[in-house]
Amino acid sequence: MRTGAFVVMLAVLVAAIALAPVAVVRPILDGTAQIAHALLDTVGVNSVLDGNLILMPERTLLVSRDCTAAYLLAVYTSLVMCYRASRRDKLRALTVGVPVLLAANMARIVGAGVVAKYSPASFEVMHDYVFVVALMFAVIALWLFWIRTVKSGES
Repeated sequence: MRTGAFVVMLAVLVAAIALAPVAVVRPILDGTAQIAHALLDTVGVNSVLDGNLILMPERTLLVSRDCTAAYLLAVYTSLVMCYRASRRDKLRALTVGVPVLLAANMARIVGAGVVAKYSPASFEVMHDYVFVVALMFAVIALWLFWIRTVKSGES
């Protein structure tokens, strides 16, 4: 692992996400909210969608940049790209890992809606701590699983 390269790549990706213009980010926010809204309805949590807001009787969920998994993907991508492995192995890690992390993130948003409905007093702890830590563990676990499957070498 090239630690310096990881730090630089992560900083660049995080800056790009944070500084992306609203015109670029808005469709991602709205799309994430649309999918979450549909899944919430599927699991019996009634809500109304208004752009990137998911309105529920118990609480309104705001789908922000943090909710899109962009920062998680920045961490995972930086970990993969800075590990000494072949380009083919890195492509495989991203091809598998990105959809897995997007699905895990969507499960987090839907989980937040379920918690908001059935255990509103637990919402902040679940949203701010439990789900965040769970997703970071998912990133690390996915990356560790991947590095065990590849031979370390220069890319």
